[in-house]
Amino acid sequence: MLKEEGYKPRILAVDEFAIHKGHSYATCVMDFEQGDILWVGKGRAMKDFEKFFEDMTSDSLSAVIAVAMDMNASYNKLVTKHLPKAQIVYDRFHMQSQFGRDVLGVIRLDEARRHKAKEKEILADISDDTDKETMKSLKQEAKAEKQEYSQLKKLRWSLLINSDKLSDSKPSNYNLFCKIITTLLFVMP
Repeated sequence: MLKEEGYKPRILAVDEFAIHKGHSYATCVMDFEQGDILWVGKGRAMKDFEKFFEDMTSDSLSAVIAVAMDMNASYNKLVTKHLPKAQIVYDRFHMQSQFGRDVLGVIRLDEARRHKAKEKEILADISDDTDKETMKSLKQEAKAEKQEYSQLKKLRWSLLINSDKLSDSKPSNYNLFCKIITTLLFVMP
């Protein structure tokens, strides 16, 4: 019916959804401005999404200026191939998710490993010749490094959990998060 009316969407949104939890998927294309579903096809592979471009005439897609999508590489390739003038807009959720994994996660783990190595280094400095006061001081320093390591390892879940569910009785991980962000700012060119 839309084709007969000369309908030409300007902004498309592409996403996949599960038909059966974790087993079978479908791809959906909709008009982002109107909210109309334009096409649904079984599967989420490149060959499955290619069918959308086979089913739609190039004239009906001639007004498309942008396509919103997740970071699925096959979607990007096909949109670039069939709609070369359209801008690709990645959704915020997937951008944040990838940033959390690839950037914050790496820095968080590097910082945690650094604290673990520092703890081992401190403990290695303790010998039979170390006096009691120095030994006590070194053990406290090693314990502090171990606690930093432990907090950094657990920080991922604190960042992912709904803030309403964070306990006030536990020390805030905000300072650790700030430390990671600061490290990130100095690492990036």
